[in-house]
Amino acid sequence: MAASHPRFPLLSRAVRAGIQLVPDPAPPRRYFGVSAATGRLGCDALAAAWFAEFYDGTREEDDDGGLGLFLSAPLAEAYPVLLRNMGPDCALLSEDCPRPAGGYSLEQKIIHLQDEHGYTREHVVFWLEQRGL
Repeated sequence: MAASHPRFPLLSRAVRAGIQLVPDPAPPRRYFGVSAATGRLGCDALAAAWFAEFYDGTREEDDDGGLGLFLSAPLAEAYPVLLRNMGPDCALLSEDCPRPAGGYSLEQKIIHLQDEHGYTREHVVFWLEQRGL
């Protein structure tokens, strides 16, 4: 399922393209599939990137069964930067963070930004762009 070369040169561009494909945001803390690193795939930003990278325009008749395809392993194969160790601190280095040690990988940081800081997909795109990701 994973592409040998991703469709987009940067993860931020994949998220932005996915937002265009799926313009309505998911409910807060809605997860699609699982990740070996986090146990879940982030609700909006990473799911948007998955759609941009892999969605072929068709849906299974069983929508809930189709959610099993939302696994972050193929997304991390397309965008290995998701596995990059970003250190243990909050992605924002915020003193007001409820969970300042929210995980090490970029994938975990994105989930943290959405879960703990209420980032929208668009905020995540901007955060990624600022870092050249």
